[in-house]
Amino acid sequence: MRYLIIAVLLGCSGTNGSAPDASPDGSSCSGAPQVSFKTDVVRLIGHCGGEVCHGGVGASWPYAALVNKPTTQCEDGRLLVKPGDPTNSYLMQKLEGTHMCLGTQMPRGSGQLAAADLATIRAWICNGAPNN
Repeated sequence: MRYLIIAVLLGCSGTNGSAPDASPDGSSCSGAPQVSFKTDVVRLIGHCGGEVCHGGVGASWPYAALVNKPTTQCEDGRLLVKPGDPTNSYLMQKLEGTHMCLGTQMPRGSGQLAAADLATIRAWICNGAPNN
């Protein structure tokens, strides 16, 4: 009987035993709204508010410098933005202040981004981090 219950539960969870519509890290990206890099994300991470960071005063992060690029802060090959996997994207880790290799939580000196802003960036990564 116990084996039957396990088999039924596995059958309901998809072919690989993970939850349906889960990102590779197991967190759900199901239902993530469509987000534009150029209009939604850049306004949140595209400037430094005047502090010297990421290459200069007010330096912006171009798309090509973020997506599928390893961070220089970690020695484990972690990507700044791992498309479809916000939990394992170093950008999200730095913004949320978790699993950081070096430095401080971003944005430095101005506190954590609002929950809605973090959700926007997370949704963009969930959507595969498109250059749109």
